[in-house]
Amino acid sequence: YVEVETADISAPSFVSVSNVAYPSIPAASGSAGITGDTVTLEVAMNEMGYVYYVIVPKGFTYNQEFTDGSARSLPTVAEVKAGTGPGGQGQVTSGTFAVTAPDTVTQHITQANHLTSETEYDVYMVAEDNDHPGESSRNIQDSVTKLQFKTRDVTAPTWTTNYPTLLRGGRAIQVITQMNEPGKAFFIVV
Repeated sequence: YVEVETADISAPSFVSVSNVAYPSIPAASGSAGITGDTVTLEVAMNEMGYVYYVIVPKGFTYNQEFTDGSARSLPTVAEVKAGTGPGGQGQVTSGTFAVTAPDTVTQHITQANHLTSETEYDVYMVAEDNDHPGESSRNIQDSVTKLQFKTRDVTAPTWTTNYPTLLRGGRAIQVITQMNEPGKAFFIVV
């Protein structure tokens, strides 16, 4: 009896779990996966491995002003693995995290203070499988996956100069407000 195991020559694939397609950002479904300076990335793959990601400002384009055909907004697999944006530029933050079980959702929260509140970003991801005993290399996806998100507004509004103000007359009072951003003002008359 001889047992033969064939070599794994296929890159991992992102998969769906419980009818949710991955990768994803949980805030898209209304949860708190995005703050003012972090984002939660969720992935599920068909095998164990690693996910590399790079986050760039939304729409970042390398050599945008050039007309020689070198302008591009999509980073290569090698650039994402190296933690850089297209052309090796534009990255705001990047990282790698392990997926330790197949067909299971893995969450990763980016480091705080690398993102700016109320800002739109593109995140590019690529997956690579684990080392295979007796084999020389791991298998990596041949294309990148792109997600988009916007960080939350975490700064409270402030009153502009000379506001709020009151107009009094007879039995009525009018409160006039003006803030540095759209919002709601509440008041109580005692």
